Amino acid sequence: MKSRTDKKNNSQIYTRVSLLPILLVMAAAITPHMFRLPSWIFLWCLTGWIYSYFSPVKKSAKVFKIFISLAAVCGLMGVLLTFGRTLDRDASLGLLAVMAGLKPVEVENHRDRTVTLFLAYFLVITCLLYDTTALMTLYMFVSVFLTTSALVYINHPLKNPAGTVSGSSSRILLIKDTEFFRMSGTIMMQAIPLMVLLFFLFPRIHGSLWGSASKHSAKSGFSSILSPGGVSRIVRSDETAFRVQFTGDIPPNEQLYWRGIVFWQFNANSWRRGIRPGLPNISINCENPVEYEVVLEPHHQKWLFVLDLPVFPSSYGFILKDHTLYSGRRIRNRIQYRIKSCLAYNTGPLEFPEQTGLDLPKLGNPEARKLAEKWASESTNSWQVVLKALEHFRYENFYYTLTPERLYANPVDEFLFETQEGFCEHYASAFAFLMRAAGVPCRIVGGYQGGEKNPYANYLRVRQADAHVWNEVWIREKGWVRVDPTAAVAPERIEKGIQGALAPEELPDYLTDFDMGMLTQYLKKFGFRMDAVNTFWNSKIIAYSFHSRRALLSRLGIDSPALTGIAGPILVCIGCAFFICVLLYAWYFRKSFTKKDRVQALYLRFCKKLARIGIVRKPSQGPLDYAKMAGSLRKDLKNSIDLITDIYIKLRYSSKAGKKDFLDFSREVKKFKP
Repeated sequence: MKSRTDKKNNSQIYTRVSLLPILLVMAAAITPHMFRLPSWIFLWCLTGWIYSYFSPVKKSAKVFKIFISLAAVCGLMGVLLTFGRTLDRDASLGLLAVMAGLKPVEVENHRDRTVTLFLAYFLVITCLLYDTTALMTLYMFVSVFLTTSALVYINHPLKNPAGTVSGSSSRILLIKDTEFFRMSGTIMMQAIPLMVLLFFLFPRIHGSLWGSASKHSAKSGFSSILSPGGVSRIVRSDETAFRVQFTGDIPPNEQLYWRGIVFWQFNANSWRRGIRPGLPNISINCENPVEYEVVLEPHHQKWLFVLDLPVFPSSYGFILKDHTLYSGRRIRNRIQYRIKSCLAYNTGPLEFPEQTGLDLPKLGNPEARKLAEKWASESTNSWQVVLKALEHFRYENFYYTLTPERLYANPVDEFLFETQEGFCEHYASAFAFLMRAAGVPCRIVGGYQGGEKNPYANYLRVRQADAHVWNEVWIREKGWVRVDPTAAVAPERIEKGIQGALAPEELPDYLTDFDMGMLTQYLKKFGFRMDAVNTFWNSKIIAYSFHSRRALLSRLGIDSPALTGIAGPILVCIGCAFFICVLLYAWYFRKSFTKKDRVQALYLRFCKKLARIGIVRKPSQGPLDYAKMAGSLRKDLKNSIDLITDIYIKLRYSSKAGKKDFLDFSREVKKFKP
């Protein structure tokens, strides 16, 4: 009776101790998704893992299968109710997490433990669907290392946590033993050279794994409709819109107008993109050209952001007549493109499609129309009308605010003569209406203004908080000229950004500075450094493409289909070095391989002796299970079988085995006579 109790206790210890590292690995794999998944899924996983650790080893088969089936159905229904019937990345991650919470509950044997660890590998891979930063990549390497260590641990015969092999109690796992960590690190180090080689020769495929973004993921940026409050919603986000690396010096802040979309049509309440202009006028008089590279974050629209005014198109898009850079497909992934722009220019005469810059609804906003007609009658040219409008905004009681009053039937009249408070879209909309009513062609440009320089990498980071709209008027002698009415009301917006133009109580939370002395400065510098690291990682590693591979091979002298330059000698040297390494590896481990082959041959001889008396080893049986089965069938041979099995495992899997152990093993197998 005592023997059965001891066996049951040992089995309980084996299950819990072997399951504990698996549960820790699962927790490490799912931690990056802590704020992406619903809270009920984390409670689900936590409950399942706690139950699997403390549950009995042997369960009632019939009742347990019913319980697992009902739990699986409930988990699937929960995922469907939470994410809907669309199999996007969030729903797939949720379903995988539910499986990860349920799978350890049914772990009973070695196969279940292995499958559970493979599930942990899949959880680690899902991190790439959301985050490809250098820090996340490092975390994934650590998580893979831990998972591989757990896989080595559960497969190592000398690390049997039960400590019971044929009555022996000499092999109990010690927590301080780190051999499985060393083996895991060795495996990963051996895989790194192949990983690097495959990365540079076979660049990753660009494009979303799912074909579209998740419907639950946030989308920031401009839409094709501009209405009051549209831009003020965008600037509440601190997300990065794009980063810019200039070839030369960074232009001053007042010239950093990042053009994205042009609005032409006004329907009394909102502005729309309207016309689809064709190719630009090639006779643009360009001055002060600058060249730069943009790393654009996905915003799920087709327009690209460029410094005002682009002159040479990028491989990712083409320039339209309104001087915007337009892509043929929606930007659902981070892209990188180089382009050239002019800081001073003359766009030339007004062409036919651009005459829509004078269109207005026939009715609405009578007071604004009357004011514009008055300015036109008092002016001798279009530029004088522009100056009168800017003076009106500058000297009247206009107020720049993120939370203006709501406008109704005649929004331009109400803004100009009643509320007199608004954000940049209010001023740009009212200015465009006044110019068109006065007979001056005008349009609205949406994009970003300014940017934050990273002192450690000399590039600009443009945030959603830098979203801005301004105007362009057509002047006979100059073509389309940029006019920013917001600068007349709040010049601090152009000089210092949104935080310099708004009252402290109106600033979003991320722009509110909590001064903690040196700690605040340290955190800010740390943020700049991490952003610089991630920018390098994204531009050099994540953005590595087919064109990058061709450029790399070209620098090495490889120009398909022939090898030129120094490519031939380099490849020959690499091949020779690889061949020498293989020979050294084979020579160094030759004795070890020979010893293990001889050990395996003796063990197979031992198995044949047992097979002659009807004790046949199954292909799926390991040495411990086979010894246990043979000892139960032939109790008279149990001691000899256990001794041979113990020595075999030591020779096969332990680095501490010596020549004496091999001689003992050979002697015991030869004298074994069933």
